[in-house]
Amino acid sequence: KLRSDDDQSELIQLHKEANELEVTTKRLEDNLEDVTAEITRIEDRVAERDQLEAQQEELTAEIKRLRTRITRLEENAVDRFNTHMETVLDLLGYDNLTRVWLERTETEQARGSRGETTAGFDLHIVRETSEGTVYEDTIQHLSESEREVVGLVFALAGYLVHDLHETCPFLLLDSIEAIDPQRIEALVEYFAEYPTYLVVALLEDDARHLSEEYQRITDI
Repeated sequence: KLRSDDDQSELIQLHKEANELEVTTKRLEDNLEDVTAEITRIEDRVAERDQLEAQQEELTAEIKRLRTRITRLEENAVDRFNTHMETVLDLLGYDNLTRVWLERTETEQARGSRGETTAGFDLHIVRETSEGTVYEDTIQHLSESEREVVGLVFALAGYLVHDLHETCPFLLLDSIEAIDPQRIEALVEYFAEYPTYLVVALLEDDARHLSEEYQRITDI
């Protein structure tokens, strides 16, 4: 009987240890699940980070490509404007307006932790007096006729540099009454080389100076 009591006591002790081990095992299993879940979460974040970094690289490359294209378009627009402006001024023969030209400029500006380059444009106006003195003027001193001519040339440069003539072969010149008829005739002849269709809205007196070869619409 004593042995039996010892056996029973030992059995109880073994059950107790088994229960404690089961509790410990359950706790460790729960901890394992938590650690596994945390590892999965971290791995997901790492994968997400890698994905975001890859996306960031793509966006950075695309921004660089677009900025390069913008710079190229701006430089091309400046070249087109300056070339056309020089030709048009020679055609129109303004007395003391020697040269009008655009200069593309770049300015560094702080933006967040990085600097950013901002492009701008300076319009230069060069005049020459009857005595031969050359000086730079401002756009505010342009006559209405001169201002209209500069605006038309700028519009033509943009029309060509963006290849609009390929998708919109139509150009309209309107409200150019400030330009005298002889210069209007020269402008129309020059502009007619670029679009497929050129429409010019003119007063009757101005229209008389144009060649009879141009088709006229007098009534709408």
